[in-house]
Formats: sequence, structure tokens, C-alpha cells
Amino acid sequence: MKKIFIVLAAGIIALSFAGCGNGQATTQEAVDTLADSWEDVDSLEVAEELAGFEVELPLEVASEYDELTYRYCSALNEIEVEYSEGNLRKAKDNGDISGDYEEYKEVLEVTENGLTATLKGSGDGVFNLAIWRNGDFAYSISQPYGATAAEMKSLIGGFK
Repeated sequence: MKKIFIVLAAGIIALSFAGCGNGQATTQEAVDTLADSWEDVDSLEVAEELAGFEVELPLEVASEYDELTYRYCSALNEIEVEYSEGNLRKAKDNGDISGDYEEYKEVLEVTENGLTATLKGSGDGVFNLAIWRNGDFAYSISQPYGATAAEMKSLIGGFK
């Protein structure tokens, strides 16, 4: 009886290792596919055409930054606008589309124009990330250098 138990346990362990190996390959393939699906496009209009939805940039970004980079991700049907202070993302999604999975010290819920957003930051009222939903769309704003809650709320209110 003891021998059967040991053989059975060894078989289960071997199968679990085999499953882990397959999962890792699948995960790596998914990461590679996702990375390859991002492309720079010439304008916001081109990104909108590819995505099938429109993006309205916050006035602060549209008017204050001369160099904007527009990107489209076919795997996620997502638009990203990069500028010197950070990036904005919009997608038909219901989750966190920021790509930022850092654990932040400070988390704050704010409301702007009827939208509830989650701000995350390093502390002392400096926020690096805002995420929220509006209808069928998910949004994110990343500010690596940080912004105040008021600055983030202003960006949130203008990003549609």
C-alpha cells in the first residue's frame, strides 16, 4: 500500500512539473505576441481608425506638448499617446490597462465629472497613475515624475 502511494505521489508531482513547463512557454509566447502587436502610427486619427473608436486628449496634453507619439496595440485594441511627462491609454476593456503593476504606497479614489478614478502614488500627495472606466472603455494615465491629485483630476476630466 505504501509503495502504491509513493508511485501515485511521484506521478502527480511529475504531471504538475509538466504542466508548469507548458504554462511558462504559453506565457512567454503571449508576452512576445503582445510586445509585437504595438506599432507607432503617424497620427491620432490613424490610431482611432485602427481601433474603431475616438480619443479626446486633455487640453493640457494636446496644447502643451509638441511631440506626441501615437501607438496602437492590435492584440488589445488599445491606443496609447506618449508625451514627455507620461502616457495616456484608452481601450475597450473593463480592467486596468496601464501596464503598471507596481505596488504604490498611496492609493486615493477621486471623482471628476462624475467619473470615479483610482490614483496611485509614491506618497506625500504625489501620484504616478490614474485608472478608471467610463462605459465600455478603460483609461489610464501614467506620470512617472508624479503629479498632484488636482493635476491628475484635470487630466482625467479632459481625457475621453
